[in-house]
Amino acid sequence: MAIDESVLTAVRQYAAKHNTTLNGLVQDYLTRLATFEDRAANARNCMMELSEQSKDRISDWTWNREEIYDRPLLSRHEHPDLRGFAEEGGGSETKEGGGTD
Repeated sequence: MAIDESVLTAVRQYAAKHNTTLNGLVQDYLTRLATFEDRAANARNCMMELSEQSKDRISDWTWNREEIYDRPLLSRHEHPDLRGFAEEGGGSETKEGGGTD
């Protein structure tokens, strides 16, 4: 392997501070790298099994975009009391011109 000398020096100092060696750091890194995919696949499989075995079902209902956006909402132009100016002195918002309620 070809590694820049300044990098080797910095890593040796890091290793010394952490009571290990350059070889130990490389070995640990390569071991983690080699086992990462297996651990991630095992975690995904475990999550799938848990979701399939779960008995906590609310219903067969699913989200429906049309129903979500078709729900009635209070519109501010239809309900001026939602604007913050309903009560005199009741809001911290300012009206045009710099004055407050």
